[in-house]
Formats: sequence, C-alpha cells, structure tokens
Amino acid sequence: MSCSFDSPGKLFGLPGPLLYHGKDGALTGGGGVILGTASEATMFSILAARQRTLKNVKEAHPEEEQYFQLSKLVAYTSEQAHFSIGKDCYIAMVRLRQIETDKYGRMRGDMLEKAVKEDIANGLYPVFVCATLGTTGTCAFDNLEEIGLVAHETGMWLHVDAAYAGAAFSCPEYRHWLRGVEYADSIVINLHKNFGCSFDCSALWLKSQRDFIRAFTHQDVAYLPQDKICPELKADFRYFEIALGHRFRALKVWFVLRCFGVEGLQKIWRERCRLADKFANYVRCSKAV
Repeated sequence: MSCSFDSPGKLFGLPGPLLYHGKDGALTGGGGVILGTASEATMFSILAARQRTLKNVKEAHPEEEQYFQLSKLVAYTSEQAHFSIGKDCYIAMVRLRQIETDKYGRMRGDMLEKAVKEDIANGLYPVFVCATLGTTGTCAFDNLEEIGLVAHETGMWLHVDAAYAGAAFSCPEYRHWLRGVEYADSIVINLHKNFGCSFDCSALWLKSQRDFIRAFTHQDVAYLPQDKICPELKADFRYFEIALGHRFRALKVWFVLRCFGVEGLQKIWRERCRLADKFANYVRCSKAV
C-alpha cells in the first residue's frame, strides 16, 4: 500500500515529508491512506488537529478544564469552500469562521491573518485552516503560500482540499498552484475525479502519522497486534479512520497507473484543459453573456 500510495504523490509533485518514503528510501513519518470521500479526509484532519491543539493548550493552561478549552477552538476556511467542511467542524465541535474572498473567489493570507488575530485577542484558539485548490462552485484556487505562512506562524493545522482539481498537478505546468504545499499538514485529492479511478477513492496524504495515531488511539487490546517499538512509522490504517477493517482501494490506483502511465494521464488532463479553454472562449464571445 505505501509504495503504491507514494506513486501518485510523486506524480502530483507532493513534497517528500507527505510521502511514506524519502529520496533515500527511508521512512519519513508521513504517508497517508485512501478513504471514501474528501469529506471523511477533512473530518479526520480536523479531529487530529483538535487533539494536537488541545494537548498544547493543556500544557500552556493546565488550570482550564478541557471541555472549556474545546469550546474556544476555531477553524477557518474560505466562504467558497465545500459545505462539508462546516458539517465536519460541527461533528468535531469546533466553531468555523468563513473568510471573505477576493474578486476571484480566493482566500488570501491578509484576510485570514486579520481574522486569526481578532480571535486570539478574544481568547480563542486557532486550530485548523482549510485551503481549497479548485472550489466546487467556481474552481477558484486559494493562495496556498500566503495561507501556509499564516498557519505556520500561528501553529494551525493546514489542510489542503484539492479534491476537485488536484489531479491536474500530474502536469508540471499546473503545479504553480501548489506553491506553499510544504506548509501543509494534510492534503486530499479525489482519485475518482479526473484521475480514472472508480468511486470511491479519495487519497489523504499526511505530514505526521503520529498526530493521527495520537488522535485515534483509544485503547490497546490483546487481540490486536501491537508495535511497541515504532508504531508511528508503521502504516496501520486502524489509526487513520473510524473503521478497524480497511478496503483494498490501492489496487485500482495501481491499475490506472499501469494502464495509462504518466504520459497517458497527462495527455488526458491537457486535452480536458484545452476543451475548457475553448468553451471559455465561446462564453466570452457570446453576445448573450
């Protein structure tokens, strides 16, 4: 699984810390899992971010009750982001603040920074920010580099929702939209959208498996195998999702890569973008618009 999962990650140009193996073949501590949908990936990322932040807040303010601290957590996303982010925050009991976008539908770093500073001044704890690369409504791309800097400076978990348009990064000429991905703690790309895989196949890459393990380890039981030496570097998918069992989705990713190859997948994407440009020109020239 880890080898087949690294292959699309390298194809999309994701940085080494988000992959299972670095350039030297050594384990990085990163990796990921194939889930059903991007909504699941976002929810698990929010939960992992919540646990990481609560741990840090508890160390800084041991006198506060954890339930009180939980009520002060706040997450951020664009007003153009997918509706499921709000639902995921509701499930995780984390308040969500939607950031106003510019005229191109993008969330920018200055607006995010302003909101974060306001919330910190009001005693809240910023925990999570979701940047969207290809919004559902207008295919807008948030400024990932600016948002990443704000997340890095404030210690927030940066999740990148590239579910819709992320497969385009298989073509190097579109990877400028990925600038700033080195700040990401997680990124999701739906391989069942524009990559050729059948539904469901949503890939979530993580910078730190350890954060997920800490968030989703409830208790050890005797009838499950344990790795006491270095569990954070082992691809144990019971820590990456709710279910204990895991479906074998990696095989269809392998088949797509074997069937089309890198050049074949790039050719498909370039043709789709050519047709999109052609349609856009028709719209611009239409007197009805």
